[in-house]
Amino acid sequence: MPRVWVAVTIRRVLFALATSAGWERAVRGVPGGERGAYRLARSYVAGTRQQDALACAHRLAAAGLASSIDFFGENISDPI
Repeated sequence: MPRVWVAVTIRRVLFALATSAGWERAVRGVPGGERGAYRLARSYVAGTRQQDALACAHRLAAAGLASSIDFFGENISDPI
């Protein structure tokens, strides 16, 4: 099996999980699930609050690195 195919498949599976309302409910329903999910994602996610993201962007800028801030949840249908 070619490595590229495996990488693409893994990316598709992870995207499907990241955008799945059912998966989110399941993770939040398990004791410690949300904390564990964040622990797995923390190298990709600046934090859980706007202030966390801004602080991270400022630290990166001070080190001469550019960054962007995205709000996960762009596929939601309920505006809250």
